[in-house]
Amino acid sequence: MKVLYIVTPAKYFLSHRIELANYVHRHGFEVILLSKMAGNERALFSNLCFPLKTFDVDLTRNPQAILKEISVILRLKNLVKKIKPDIIHCSSHKGCIFGGLAARFLRIPCVLAPGGLATPFRMEGIRYRIIRIFIYSVFNYLLAGDNFHSILQNRYELTRLISKRNRHKVSLIRGAGVNTCGFLSNPPQKNKHDSIVRILYLGRIIKSKGIVEYLKAASDISSNNSNVEFLLAGELDSSSLDRIEPHELQHHLAPRSVTWLGAVRDVRGLLSTVDIVCLPSYTEGLPQCLVEAASAGLPLVGCDIPGIREVIIDGVNGLLCKPKDVKSLSFALSRLVNDESIRKLMGAQSLLMSKQFDIENVGSSTIDLYRKLIGVSSRHEIF
Repeated sequence: MKVLYIVTPAKYFLSHRIELANYVHRHGFEVILLSKMAGNERALFSNLCFPLKTFDVDLTRNPQAILKEISVILRLKNLVKKIKPDIIHCSSHKGCIFGGLAARFLRIPCVLAPGGLATPFRMEGIRYRIIRIFIYSVFNYLLAGDNFHSILQNRYELTRLISKRNRHKVSLIRGAGVNTCGFLSNPPQKNKHDSIVRILYLGRIIKSKGIVEYLKAASDISSNNSNVEFLLAGELDSSSLDRIEPHELQHHLAPRSVTWLGAVRDVRGLLSTVDIVCLPSYTEGLPQCLVEAASAGLPLVGCDIPGIREVIIDGVNGLLCKPKDVKSLSFALSRLVNDESIRKLMGAQSLLMSKQFDIENVGSSTIDLYRKLIGVSSRHEIF
């Protein structure tokens, strides 16, 4: 059987879907990817541990471009018709809309997995309200199809994106799956005599991830602590509606309280060198970086919002702070910086809790859904 993943951008597949794709392949599916490949990304796909066919289609991530790209849907439909998948798994809002419409036209079973709410759901103004209505309407039109189903990561997404009549066609699956055992194979690399406490932000560098608050908290804490180091790992995302311009980032980095590492491929290796992982995001589906950090046995700090609350239990494996509140974030981070015993206790709890997000659990639930949808799909020749 063939499963076609429609993902935008391609690097998201590498960071968030690769474990699932590998699991699906190991359980008898041929895996195919349809995405936009940047010049340097194709080489990364040639070094995978399982066979993956790829097709290049330009699906711009910016939700504002959706209405301008009807022609892309037609090209996508023709490609899907050529590939002849048994099921399609779409990620991101735009991937779900474009891939879902192609699947609906061709009557192919389809999983819609947006992976969080798109930027227009957290922006104000009539323009973004129109985009929200458009996304909501198309999603629910697609879910009306007999062989369509949605995977969401928390109940808040369910209330914002899915109408009541379609909620029986939704599965809540926590995350895309992480090989938790793989993180255990990377023991901590810190010297036991190293007194520096290293705090890491890992993810896209956009405003809604709480980057500005993180940088300000870093400046505040560093001014009073010489034994703390803040790290920023990730790339600027020029396609995002809430992007940070390069000069803005450099302005916040000017006090030199934070070291910007850029994009990091060896996430496991990086996590083995830090003490705390922080994600002060305003909105999330279920953050992969926190699941990976938990799998590495690290204490976590994040905002008290849906998605992050699924990974961080306040006072157990980490601390929750108020969204967009630098003082609250600084207080939570300082508490962990100043108490090694709490860091160790919370890190141990993170490791225990990470098992629920393991690829074996997520992958098994996803394959069960694939087989169910393929079983109820039309048996007529549609190509």
